Amino acid sequence: MRLEEQEQLVRNPSHVFIKRIFYPFKIIYSPQKTLLNIHNEKKLGILATLTLVILFAAISIVISQNLLESEYIADLLGNNPSQSFKNALTIFAAFMQVFLFFVNILLLTALIKIVLSIVKLKVKFRELLRFVIIAQSPVVLGLGIKYVLSDPSQYHIPVTSLAYLFSGLNMNQFVQIFLSKIELFNLWSLFLICLSLTIVTKQSLTKIVSILFPVTIIFNTLIELI
Repeated sequence: MRLEEQEQLVRNPSHVFIKRIFYPFKIIYSPQKTLLNIHNEKKLGILATLTLVILFAAISIVISQNLLESEYIADLLGNNPSQSFKNALTIFAAFMQVFLFFVNILLLTALIKIVLSIVKLKVKFRELLRFVIIAQSPVVLGLGIKYVLSDPSQYHIPVTSLAYLFSGLNMNQFVQIFLSKIELFNLWSLFLICLSLTIVTKQSLTKIVSILFPVTIIFNTLIELI
């Protein structure tokens, strides 16, 4: 952190505290500067994390409500379930999505930490976790965009993935899931993680990308298969 920023923090700590609320948005249009700020401050801030979680939860609730109104889910539920039951199911589905969101963040952080250790690159787990969390901004953005563009019965095949592009072909389950993980917003998120690691490790972006991209995509495919 620069000297003038330290002095500003001492004079007005709420300024930096509030500034961090906007990190999930700033990472979209100013990634390098935002990642540098997080690295220099050695803190992401609870408000930035909460902002991401609230946005993710809100979109998840809307998607869950839409799914419950679709013919596909209506056929599964049958017998015209009550509105209170639908509301409870919507909240439960959104809660599970948020829970899995955090589980995915922790698993991804652990995976990257292990891979970096294997190639002799040192990064503290807590710092890596901060970068993985903030890098979920494109994922949250993509969740909303894919909701608008997708048919409810096809949510498992993102419209921004290679699986959707080749959906007309006869593919087995592994290939379909693998291609669904090569998806615009997930790749954007992974790119931000790689960019953050160039700041921490001083390695080239090409090297970090070549290490993490294939490992992460294969790992995500295996997780979904399991």
